[in-house]
Amino acid sequence: MSNSPGENSRPTNTGMNRLWLMILSRAGLGIGSLLIVGIIFGIWRLRSFVYQELVPLATQSLTTTLNRPVKLGAVESFSLTGIQFAASEIPATPTDPDRANIKAVDVGFDLWQLVTNRN
Repeated sequence: MSNSPGENSRPTNTGMNRLWLMILSRAGLGIGSLLIVGIIFGIWRLRSFVYQELVPLATQSLTTTLNRPVKLGAVESFSLTGIQFAASEIPATPTDPDRANIKAVDVGFDLWQLVTNRN
């Protein structure tokens, strides 16, 4: 008995395989490109927020908390574990002649605790 050609051989779909490979590779390139653009935009937005919007926000928060005007210096550097502000001061007020000048303000935080507890 001889085997018929259709029993042991499977038909190959090379045309269909090539089509799927082409579709998946193009989709992967598109998704990868969007991901890279998204990461670049996120880094740019974070940097913009830290260097331009954080100082007024922190100044307002400290002024409210201390119930005194606070002049917070510009951001000198930041990392995942902290931020450093330039020279800052708490000026004298008409009702309180006390004042404070500081060369720099270093703020440190634990990123993991910040993400999990939002504190």
